[in-house]
Amino acid sequence: KADTPAQLMELRQILDDISDMSATVTEETVKAWITEKGYKIGDVMTALRLVIVGESRGPHIFDIIEWLGKEETLKRIERGVSVIGTSAL
Repeated sequence: KADTPAQLMELRQILDDISDMSATVTEETVKAWITEKGYKIGDVMTALRLVIVGESRGPHIFDIIEWLGKEETLKRIERGVSVIGTSAL
């Protein structure tokens, strides 16, 4: 979707602002943000999973984010948005 890169970069900022990257805190924060923004949870979560792990299925995404840590998670989002942006041209 055309708004996916912007949503992911907004989500990147939300994640960057979190000090506790535990799966529980991250999940609560991200889901609250999705609800607040009125986004479709499935769209955001699928896009997040794709840029983080490269597949639409797998282990709980917030467990993966906790395991990867903040720095790697943010890098993967940036890289994913870059790829999405170039593939849309």
